[in-house]
Formats: sequence, C-alpha cells, structure tokens
Amino acid sequence: MNKEQAKLFELLEEFDALCRESGVQYYLTGETLKHALESESIGPNAAYASVLMTGDNCRKFMDALAKKGYSNRELDYWGNNPTYPDFTLRYVASDTTAFDMTDYLNYRAHGMYIEVEILRGFVKSRKAGTMRALERVAVISALGEDPDSYWTFDSKEKMDKLYYRVSKMLRGEAGIRRKLFEFFSKECCKPSARRMYSVCHNGNVIKGIPKEIFEGEIHECVINGRAFPIPSDCERFIRKAGVKSPETFVIDTERAYTDVIESAGLATDDFRKIHEADLRFTDNERSKKKYFDIARHDWQIVQQTDARFRMWKEYMPRKESILKMYEEGDYDGLSNELREYDEEMDKLLAYKKSFSFDNELLDVYIHTLRHNGQEEKAENVIRWMPESHLKEIINGNN
Repeated sequence: MNKEQAKLFELLEEFDALCRESGVQYYLTGETLKHALESESIGPNAAYASVLMTGDNCRKFMDALAKKGYSNRELDYWGNNPTYPDFTLRYVASDTTAFDMTDYLNYRAHGMYIEVEILRGFVKSRKAGTMRALERVAVISALGEDPDSYWTFDSKEKMDKLYYRVSKMLRGEAGIRRKLFEFFSKECCKPSARRMYSVCHNGNVIKGIPKEIFEGEIHECVINGRAFPIPSDCERFIRKAGVKSPETFVIDTERAYTDVIESAGLATDDFRKIHEADLRFTDNERSKKKYFDIARHDWQIVQQTDARFRMWKEYMPRKESILKMYEEGDYDGLSNELREYDEEMDKLLAYKKSFSFDNELLDVYIHTLRHNGQEEKAENVIRWMPESHLKEIINGNN
C-alpha cells in the first residue's frame, strides 16, 4: 500500500471497530467491495471507502460516534448540510484532504472519508409519498440543476415542485433535508412488502435490491489481513447496485483540507466554475466523459510535476551517499533509502506515467528494481518517462 491507501485503510479499520463495538451491522459495497474480492486490497482510489447499512443501523452508528467524541472526525449528510446531494452519509477524517474538484460545492467536509450508502424500504402512505416528492426536487437542486430544465413537467411533477417551494419557504433548505433524513432513516429502515430494498446512488434511487442478499450468516472478506463484512451474494449485489466511476480527487494524508485550500489560494468561485463547466456536459455523456478525461489527465500532470520536484529536493542532498551504496552493491540499503521515491513512482505508474529528477539516480533506481526482480516495473518506468524529465533540473527550474 502507498501512503494514501494506508491512511484510508486505517480509517476503514477505525470505522469497522466502532461498528463492531456498537453492534452496528454494515457491509462493504461499491469499488471497495470489488477490490476486496478481486485482490484483498483497499483499491487504487484512496479518497474514500464505500459501505452499506440500513437506516436504523445508520442512526445507531451516529449515536455511537457522538458518545465516542473522536477528534478530527466529522459527519456530512442531509442533517447538517442543505447542499448535500442525496440520502447517504460521509464519515470524514477532517485532518486529511480528499475533495472531488468537479463536485466540491456539495459537501462541507473534504477529508478522506467512509461513504455510507443507506438501504431503505418502501412505505406506502400519504406522508411517504410527500417525502419522496420532496426528495426528487431536493436531489436535483442539490446537484446544481434547475428542475425546470430537468423535467418535462406533467401535473404530478408540477405539484412536486410547488410543494417543495412551499416547504422551502416554511422550513428552509436545511429544514427540508433534516426532515427527509429523519423520515427515510427511521420510517423506511425495513424492506418493502416485496422484500426489496432500494439505495440512493449518485443522486439516483436504485430499486429492487433483494433482502435475501443481506440475510442469514454474515459473510466476510479480507483486506490486508483484516476481515470485513460483505453481502452474502456479492455477485448478485454488484450486478444490481453497480460500481461508481472514479472521480477527480485532490488527496493529502497529512494536512487538513482547510489548510490545503487556504495554502493553494483556492476560492469557492474557482470550484463553482469547474462545477458549472461539468453541468454543461450533463446532457451529452460523450462530451462529459471527454471533460472528465481531460480533468483527470491535467491533474495527473500536476501530480507528476509535483512528485518530480519534491523528490529532487528530498534526494539531491543524499545523492553522494546513494551512489556510494550503489558502488558497494548495498541493494538492501538502496531499497530502504529509495522507498519514498518508489512510493511516489507507484502512484504515477497507475496512470501510465513516471518521472525522473536526476539521470544518475534514475539509473540507480532502475538497477535496484531489476536486482529485486521487478523487471516489468523497471520497463514501465522507462516506457512512460517524459523526454523532458531526462534534462537536468537546475536550481528548481526546468
């Protein structure tokens, strides 16, 4: 695991320990479940891990967390954030940074997090119908879209929007979200009469998740040697619920998001422009995908450049001692000395990118990889090396 994955795994362990101690039943879901089953790893997306639980378990978890009083931990959900996008909850490490550049405005806390997706059943009542009508407009509004342009508006949709506007005048945005969360987590915590659950997923409600998937003996899978609970029929569940697409995250395991945003000189308007640009592609999925690809590529170049200059500052003062180790054939010492360099390289190789800040140290690194039997990795470092990185860095320039 690299530094980011290790931090996220530590947060997931903390979440799991609190749930077990408090009798909260949950399951891994999404990419976290997929990578746990495929490779017993936390997966390459180190911004968050995904779990799933019923509404009553969610409330029990919130109560347990309040009693613990952890520092540097926050909850972000409808109950405390009027712009939160849907019926889920985030358990956030506020002493870290992990925010999606294209969805920054919808959240109040931007650290690495556990995303709690909440199962809910179907309640047939006048109040339930009212709540679902409020939710439909609330979700669209929270995602930054105009309901007028989103719907063709039949008579039912017109009534939904009218009721939302009246409720907003009486309760405000925050009041509506709190009321929705209270209702869906408390009144809809059991499966429907057809023994089905539904779950909110990226602003959409996925229906028809069979209750049997979560019944009976608790199954587990292993991540980095530790067992975590999973649905009994994972293949069926993944096929039904799906897996999210990767977002464009800024991640820092050692600094709080408030410090990162302040030090980078970023303003809310900067993210609003990105968010509005994203919305322009909502109706054209091909263009939207192209936009996300460009955003991801640009951010990867930023990471590549950042890694190159940070490693230049870190290793150039130690160059002579590293070259001496190489001359003496001390590959154990070199493996230890180049560990941070290797971790930074691993992150970029995942994007089919590599970097160099000094040709002699690059040669030492390549020979160390080959000596340790990592021939394919050595070849990839060379294959994905930008030609410009083979030029010497002079006084932090170039």
